[in-house]
Amino acid sequence: MPILPPEAHGRPVLVLVPVYTGDLATADEVIEPLVALGRPLVNLVARMPWLRANSMLDAVAPYGQRMNLRGGYLPALSTDVIDILLRQAVTAPSHPGAATSFNLWCMGGAISEDVAEDATAFSREGAAWLWEAVNMWDVPDHDTQYEQWATTVSEVMRPHSLTNGYTNLTDDLGEAWRRGVHGSEAKHQRMRTVKTTWDPHNLLRHNKNIAPEDIAAPAGSEGPRR
Repeated sequence: MPILPPEAHGRPVLVLVPVYTGDLATADEVIEPLVALGRPLVNLVARMPWLRANSMLDAVAPYGQRMNLRGGYLPALSTDVIDILLRQAVTAPSHPGAATSFNLWCMGGAISEDVAEDATAFSREGAAWLWEAVNMWDVPDHDTQYEQWATTVSEVMRPHSLTNGYTNLTDDLGEAWRRGVHGSEAKHQRMRTVKTTWDPHNLLRHNKNIAPEDIAAPAGSEGPRR
């Protein structure tokens, strides 16, 4: 990260990214517990427009890098989960110009509470945290190494993750996974009905596919060919 001092480059770091959108009169009081955790290498906490806040991490994901993302929902941030993430962080590949990270996104607020669970395909039921393993690298010869690390992380985190989740952060794990990732069987059937209405021949099938009602569910992400 270019904002870090040189002595922190190439070393594991903990980054806290608080975003407070409440009453400005109480902002300092809300942020104070984080400030009290210790002396940070860099402190960028300040009042700023939302667009600036939403682009602060752009520098850590430059355009054109090879990238792999995995993730899932957690009902709680347990000691076991923290231990797993720390162990996997130590084993992450490391090459010049590359980066690996674990992101822990706090759920709640508008994303979880303002819209009912069954109102959208995007499930949030029971999710207190979203974990995300991110790796970025430049050299194609390193593809296998970084992808294997991401696969290992996903496997060891699966027993601690919820069956519902954010589909963009997971490989297609088969029909049972597709039936549960959106939160409920009833929601899955509603989505099949929508698919039948708008794409009855499953033309848009090169994804984590929900097949129309008259087509068998695909075995993998590509889906059936017609």
